[in-house]
Amino acid sequence: MSWPLLTLFGAAVGSGILPIFSVELYLVGLSAVRPDLHWFAAGLVTGAGHVLGKMVHYYAARGVLNLPWITRRINASNGRFAGWFRHFQDTCAHRPWWSFFVVLLSASVGIPPYTILVVVAGAGRLPLKVLLPAALIGRVARFCVLASGGSLLGSMDWGF
Repeated sequence: MSWPLLTLFGAAVGSGILPIFSVELYLVGLSAVRPDLHWFAAGLVTGAGHVLGKMVHYYAARGVLNLPWITRRINASNGRFAGWFRHFQDTCAHRPWWSFFVVLLSASVGIPPYTILVVVAGAGRLPLKVLLPAALIGRVARFCVLASGGSLLGSMDWGF
C-alpha cells in the first residue's frame, strides 16, 4: 500500500472516531494533488477506514466501550426516547431490509446524519450483519465519487 493510501486510511479512522475534521476534504485535496492516485483505491481505503472508526461509536452506544461523551447522551435520552428505541429495535428485527436501506442512504448521502445513525444503531442493537455491509457500500460509494471529483479537479488546466 502506498503512503497516500496509508494516510487516507489513518485520516479516515481518525475522522470516524473523532469527527473534528473532514476526511472528505482531505480526500478531495489529496486526489487533486495526486492525480496518479486511483479514485477507486482511494474511495475503498477511505470508506473502510471510516467505517472502522465509526465502530467505536457503535460499540460505545451498545455499552461495550465506555466513552463518556457517547454513553452520557444515550443514558440521558433513555427516558425521553425509550419507546422510540424499542420501536427501532422491533423494526430492525422484523424488517432487516428497511434497516439496510436506511443505513445505506445515511452512509452514502448523509440523510439521516451517519454519525448519529451509527450511535442509534448501536443503542438500538442493530446487528452488524445488517449495519456493516450497508455502511461499507454507502461509504465506499460516497468516497469514490469524492475521489473521482478530486482527480478531475487535479487534472484540469486552470490557466494559472
